[in-house]
Amino acid sequence: YGHSLGSMNAQSAISDVDEKYAHRIKEVYLYNGPNIYKTLSDKQRENIKNLNHKIFNYVDTNDFIGLGYDNYQAVGKVYKIQTESKGLLGFVDQHNWGGYRYDADGNLIHKNGELVSPETRIRRVDINDDGQIDFTLGSIDERSKNLLTNEKSIITNSTKIIINVSLLDTLSMNLSQLIQEDVSEMLKITQLCIEKNQKISKDFGLRKQKVSEAIKEALKNSGFLSLIHDLNNSVGDMMQQKSLLEQGREYCELKNPFSSNQIPMVHGNELNRIFYNTQLANLRHVCESLVTQVIKEKTHTIFSLFTGEQTLFGSWQMIESATKHLLDKSDELFEGQGLRLGKKDGISDSLTIVLDIILKNTTELLYSLQNTVELIQGIATHFEQADQWLGTQLQNGQFIGEVPAPIVPSAYTAYLEKDGILDDVKDVLQAFDRQVEEKCSTYSRKVSQVYQDTLGQFEKGLERWRSLALDLEPVISQIEENYNHSVWIKEKTIIEKQVGDRFVTETTDQTRYWGQFQRLYPRQIVDAIDQLKRKIVSKTDGIQQALWQCDRIKGQIHQLEPILKPIVEEGVYQAFDLDEIVHGQKTVLQFARRLSQEIGYVAQVIVGEGMASKSIEVLQHKLSDTQRLMSYYAQFVGDCFGDNEYNIPSVTASFSKKFSLNKPVPY
Repeated sequence: YGHSLGSMNAQSAISDVDEKYAHRIKEVYLYNGPNIYKTLSDKQRENIKNLNHKIFNYVDTNDFIGLGYDNYQAVGKVYKIQTESKGLLGFVDQHNWGGYRYDADGNLIHKNGELVSPETRIRRVDINDDGQIDFTLGSIDERSKNLLTNEKSIITNSTKIIINVSLLDTLSMNLSQLIQEDVSEMLKITQLCIEKNQKISKDFGLRKQKVSEAIKEALKNSGFLSLIHDLNNSVGDMMQQKSLLEQGREYCELKNPFSSNQIPMVHGNELNRIFYNTQLANLRHVCESLVTQVIKEKTHTIFSLFTGEQTLFGSWQMIESATKHLLDKSDELFEGQGLRLGKKDGISDSLTIVLDIILKNTTELLYSLQNTVELIQGIATHFEQADQWLGTQLQNGQFIGEVPAPIVPSAYTAYLEKDGILDDVKDVLQAFDRQVEEKCSTYSRKVSQVYQDTLGQFEKGLERWRSLALDLEPVISQIEENYNHSVWIKEKTIIEKQVGDRFVTETTDQTRYWGQFQRLYPRQIVDAIDQLKRKIVSKTDGIQQALWQCDRIKGQIHQLEPILKPIVEEGVYQAFDLDEIVHGQKTVLQFARRLSQEIGYVAQVIVGEGMASKSIEVLQHKLSDTQRLMSYYAQFVGDCFGDNEYNIPSVTASFSKKFSLNKPVPY
């Protein structure tokens, strides 16, 4: 991890972006970021913007030359490192990276041992989670070696080399070593990737459940918990009062505690029983409607997906059904298109296809190299007697060897076609990334539409409850208004008076106060009315709250896409723990690219002399075929797992970008 490349080197690196594109740059360390940024062209700034997540700036907090730099207009991310101070006299050593510390894996760390930039950490990779480290990222020397030397020095030129027996033996030995080391490692890594993917595939149900639970949690947080709370405190309480409502619907009339000679009077008029009994009939009618509504709604079979508790409210079933339908539909987010068409587990199934092909093609490479080694050994054995006959035999394919030589396709498309794959390999994971984005948008719209319709119907049921409760309120109020009316009794009194020698009967009317009107109502109806007011009528506000909450939920659901998208992507990507597979195949790609360059170099520089030229021409052709096969192989692995970042301008960065296959591979 460098400290400063200086402005000249930094400018050179930025120019590189124009020529090699962002995905070719692994890490650029810039020290004087703000000043450099001002000198860039618009094109360079756009490239740097796209490259921003791959550029890391490190500033030593104890280096006085680096003091004062901040994140303003820095090219990439800026990390201020807490280093070991070298003191006033050690400022030169401090500036020359003397205070930096590294862990056992070569990661830059603060003096307290914490990683400076976790995004670029060098990792020991355990692909199949068996506790054994399979390889360390960045441990492969990507420089191509000269297979024609015993020391296998780094290739520095392409001077023509005349083959002799000694060189053939060296080439044979080096190729055999490549087979034992590099190709065997490629096979091992790919087999481990397949093993890891098989585990991923077995966990499909668990991954779907995780996404389903996360979506359910998001829906719950959209307001459904508040809605359930409002319903429990309103309609739920009302439904618990079935016996009270049944009491309110029982037939009753005003009491008649008066004798035949007593006439009850209210407001100076004779009591009109029909008027007041009609009010009681209205009470019975509304209570009857409420009892019918309770019977219609009450259930003991619904358990809320949001709380796991039983609900008595039958209309809630439409919410539960809609939610279950949507959660079931979330399975489709995993399904594939293109290469993944018809696959329930699109990304894992596509990985199965790709990794199986890579394993088969790695084995094919192994056979091709083994066949090449046999050919080299055969030529070496007969080299001293190399003549026209030997060249002719080889050209006619009569030298076969024990390991059959694979047929090398003439073009990359043919290479793909032999495995039944044409144009859907490129960006096999990033293509799924695009698919997930599209499906998230579609799914979010579906969630919004389903709940718009369902909540609309649900609200109609709530309006019915509210309407009935509101109908009960004026009926009760009318009856309660009667309570304090004064009831008088007009009583006929017969008086017998003696007038002369006879008795005369005289009738007189006397009026006296009897009591409050409430005494005329049966005790049970008075109690029932009091409870109806407290336990039924008072719940109308709660129902109104529930109706308002339904509207709020519809608004929240309409804006759910930005919330659902990262949830789904996390289930599709993070739950897979794909990093190990991706890193494994990128390592295989490093091996393949280096092997291709090494074999291509040999084919380019070897020449024959005299009568041996015919056999060397055949060898050159064989090496070129093997190099071409290796090149196709590398292109295939690179298309699937290489730096093929999916990027559409104007698309907001999402979790999928964070998951990108283009995470920096530290060196």
